Amino acid sequence: DGLIGNYFNGIYEGADLEKSGYKGIISRTEFIVNSADWLYTRIEADGEYADLNTSTFEDFERVLDLKTGILTRSYTWILKSGKKVRLEFERFLSMKEAEIAVQTIKITPLNFTGEVVLYSGIDFTQIHHMTGRSMWNVADTASQEDSITMLGNTVSTDQSLLVSCRFQCEYEEKSDIREDKKLVRRFLLKAEEGKPLSFTKIIRNISRK
Repeated sequence: DGLIGNYFNGIYEGADLEKSGYKGIISRTEFIVNSADWLYTRIEADGEYADLNTSTFEDFERVLDLKTGILTRSYTWILKSGKKVRLEFERFLSMKEAEIAVQTIKITPLNFTGEVVLYSGIDFTQIHHMTGRSMWNVADTASQEDSITMLGNTVSTDQSLLVSCRFQCEYEEKSDIREDKKLVRRFLLKAEEGKPLSFTKIIRNISRK
């Protein structure tokens, strides 16, 4: 289980509270709302997905560099077939341009040559913990050669968030998967033993109150 959260100052929603028998107690509250998951990523090989909750892995490390602000996470994923894949993630939020975030993933097959599938996109289905549901409606989606975009509006306060992702990688095939409140691009990657594949995702989040 996890609780993925991405919040923007000033983008809020409201909810009714259980009525109190005491005078002066509020019956409605407002809160900064959990928004789109721009880090949405799934990595697949031999029909298996890399999942730290269920997969076998070793050499896990996570480091936050307090000088550069770069968060690094890495581990070796061991498939049921015995194949090993080294996964390295780097991400940061820009202090100069607050709307921009970047994640780079390096995928290195350690003892085989074959195919790896990477899914990356934008997910507005994230649950807001207090309400138990997504607080967004998706108004529009767009897909370009190297990018995807989604426009979401909060369900009752009608505030907007435009999320755009640009992808940089070498791939064999790509296709888009569209679901309710989710847009994901699927990349088929050719992986060669010992050689890292690099995948970069550049995100721009623009909010309108």
